Amino acid sequence: MSAPAGTASPPCAGGPTSALRPGAPGDGEIRRRNAVRDAVVLVREKLTQHPDYLDEDELRTRTIVVDEILGALGWDVRDPAQVSLEHRDRRTRIDYVLLAGSGGALAVIEAKRSGLALTDRMRSQTTGCAAHLRVPVAIVTNGRRWEARELGRDESPWDAFLARVNLSAADVDGVVESLLPLRRERLRR
Repeated sequence: MSAPAGTASPPCAGGPTSALRPGAPGDGEIRRRNAVRDAVVLVREKLTQHPDYLDEDELRTRTIVVDEILGALGWDVRDPAQVSLEHRDRRTRIDYVLLAGSGGALAVIEAKRSGLALTDRMRSQTTGCAAHLRVPVAIVTNGRRWEARELGRDESPWDAFLARVNLSAADVDGVVESLLPLRRERLRR
């Protein structure tokens, strides 16, 4: 039913008054950011509450920290169509291979226990595995620190980062922004 002549129709849902500004994040984007933020806060608590437990063992770090962050980034580590765990072939061994829907690999992740500092040797191992598997992104993490590099750039492999973040950094929103390039929908592009 239309409004009588001379009176304005009330704004309705979806009308011009509720339209999003161009470039503004939509509800889905906000939900994804919040999921990553929640995971970062949870993981930081676990790293603080159980440092010895996580520092001692890679599997604990992977299960409690890395899997949580990957899940928030849209990767279901329990779905072999999305993530290949403990990938091995004759020349390589890597903890995670993140897969495109078509089965092609998008990234490799080498995870270490949270008590180990990330080293050039670890970076080299991860880059070598990514190159061998012809995967465009190499990620190395100890749960606390995450470093991701796109291969095939002119810079040396770890000079230019796709993402580089310390989950313990004071600025939680900065941590979230640094992790967002690793989201499933972004890596699939």
